[in-house]
Amino acid sequence: MSTTFHPEEVSIIMSAFKAKDTIGEAIASALNGTHRNLEILVSEDGLTDGTENTVVTDMAGKDQRIKYYKNPTNLGAYKSRNLMIEAATGQFIAFLDSDDIWEPNKLEECLKMLKQHPEVKSVGHALRYLDKRGNKVGYLPHILQIQKNCRRFKKTVRFPGFFPQL
Repeated sequence: MSTTFHPEEVSIIMSAFKAKDTIGEAIASALNGTHRNLEILVSEDGLTDGTENTVVTDMAGKDQRIKYYKNPTNLGAYKSRNLMIEAATGQFIAFLDSDDIWEPNKLEECLKMLKQHPEVKSVGHALRYLDKRGNKVGYLPHILQIQKNCRRFKKTVRFPGFFPQL
């Protein structure tokens, strides 16, 4: 697969499996974010009835940044993501699960950390759990927010990473 590389672009990789109820909102959260230079590569993995995911195909018809791929068979999330990474054209890769919603500034904050610290190869963040009405039901702070764990992480991992608060 031959692709053209686009600096500053973020390729958002999304593997979808039985996600028709959540995927539209997940895609919209990335499209409506503050970072606009992006592509969203959706790999449909597991439609067994021969139909297309009309939520994604309708959105892709309205926004050229959305690219829809349908696996011929169920490959699983990891293989699907790897195929989308091969097709990606962005300078950066981000993963968005089909049932997740991003904060509007998520990509901006992650890119800011990467640009300020070129030695950093990976960024992540904490998670907020919401119920179906959008009410906060839990919060999982990233373990690396604790200084001792940050030092241990730097010693044991081959590449440094930062975890900005969003």
